[in-house]
Amino acid sequence: MTHRILFIFALLSLTTLLAQCSKPKQCNSLCELHTTRCDGDQLGISTCSYSSSTQCLTWTFSPCETGKTCKEINGQATCTGCEKYASRGCVDADIYWLDSCGKPHEKLLTCPENTQCKEDRCVAKSGGCSESCVENEQRCTNDGWQIICERNPNTSCLQWSSPTECPSGQYCENKLCEVIKCTTPCSPGRTRCQGLKIQTCAKQPNGCTYWASAQSCRPGQICTNDICVQNSCPSTCVKEADCQVQECGLRTACIQNACTVPNTQCPSSCQQDAACNVQSCGEKKACIRETCQVLPTTCPQSCIDNSQCRKEVCGNKTTCVNNQCEVSTNQCPTTCKDSTECDIPVCGRKTECLLGICQSPQQSCPSSCKVDADCQLAACGHRQLCINFSCQASSKSEQSTAPDGGGETFRE
Repeated sequence: MTHRILFIFALLSLTTLLAQCSKPKQCNSLCELHTTRCDGDQLGISTCSYSSSTQCLTWTFSPCETGKTCKEINGQATCTGCEKYASRGCVDADIYWLDSCGKPHEKLLTCPENTQCKEDRCVAKSGGCSESCVENEQRCTNDGWQIICERNPNTSCLQWSSPTECPSGQYCENKLCEVIKCTTPCSPGRTRCQGLKIQTCAKQPNGCTYWASAQSCRPGQICTNDICVQNSCPSTCVKEADCQVQECGLRTACIQNACTVPNTQCPSSCQQDAACNVQSCGEKKACIRETCQVLPTTCPQSCIDNSQCRKEVCGNKTTCVNNQCEVSTNQCPTTCKDSTECDIPVCGRKTECLLGICQSPQQSCPSSCKVDADCQLAACGHRQLCINFSCQASSKSEQSTAPDGGGETFRE
C-alpha cells in the first residue's frame, strides 16, 4: 500500500514538471527584430536581436567609431560624422559652439569678469549681482550673431543673453545687425599668383569674400598660372628665350648654358656664344677666340682656331687647318678646344684634345697603324710615319723595301 502511494506521488510530480517545461517562455521584449535606435547619449546604436541565452528579443548596444555620433535617418539609426554647430555650451568661462558629438567646435564669447558660463549664457556669480553690462546694451559674437544685456527674471541681475542670429541677409557688426554689403572681388576657393606666392579667395564670417594673405607654395614649388607647380626652370639653356619663363624668376639670361641673373656688363671672356647672348653685349653675339665679337659677314682668309671658322659664313669649313678654314674631314685639326673636334677618322688614335692639340691617350707606340696620325706620338720617337701598317722612321735606311729587293717604299 505504501509503495503504491509513493508511486502515485512521483507520477504527479513528474506530470507537473513536464507541464512547466512545455509552457511557452514569457518574454518582456518590446522591440521588433532587426530594428535599431540611438542610445548612450547618441554615441552608439542598439539593435533588436534574438538572444540564445534568454530565448527572447533584446537590445544589443554597439558604440560608434571615435569622432562619429548616432543619428536616426528615415527610422534607421546610423553612425555619422559629428555635425558642427549642433548646440551651444560652456567650456570654463567661455560659450562655445558644440558639435553633435558634444565636443567644442568654435568659441562664441568669453564671459566678462565676475560672471560665469552656465548652460549657454553668462550669468552673475553667486553672492550678489555683478553689473557686467548695461541693460539693453548690444554686442556681436565672433561669428556675427548678436547678444543683448538683459535682466534675469529669477535673480534680477543683468546678464548677456544667448546669442541670436541676425535676420536673413544681415550680419552683426559694430554691435548691430546690418545688411550685408559685399563687393565680392572673388569666388571662394579661387587662387591667383602674387609673385611666386599664391593667394586664395576666402570667405569672411559675414559671407563676403576677400583675397587672403599670399602664402608660399610647398618646398620646390612656385606659383604659375594661378596654381602652385613644381619649379621647372630649365637646368640648361641654349638661348635667352629658354630662361624667360616665370619659373626662372630673375634668372632670365642664358649664360654658359645656364639660366642666371643677367650680367650688367658684357663678359670679358667666353667659351660659347651663349655667354655673349645678353643685352649688354649688343651686336657682339659671337664667341670668337674667347671674346664676344660681332659675327663676321664672310669666312676669314686665315684663322688661328676653330672659333673663327663660323658655320654661318664658312659653311662646312668649320675646322682651322694650317691657318685655313677647311672641311673637318680633310685633315686632323692643328688645334682643338674639346675632344669632339679630334674624334674623326683622319685623326686616327688622336681622339683626345690635350693642351689644345689632338693627341692619343695611348701611352705606348702602337704595333700597327692605318694613317700617319696613329704614329705621331711621343712614345713612337722618330717613327712618325705609317709604312706597311707599322710605325717607321722617315730615314731611307730604316724604311722597309719591297720583296723584289728594289728600293721602292710601300705605304698604305
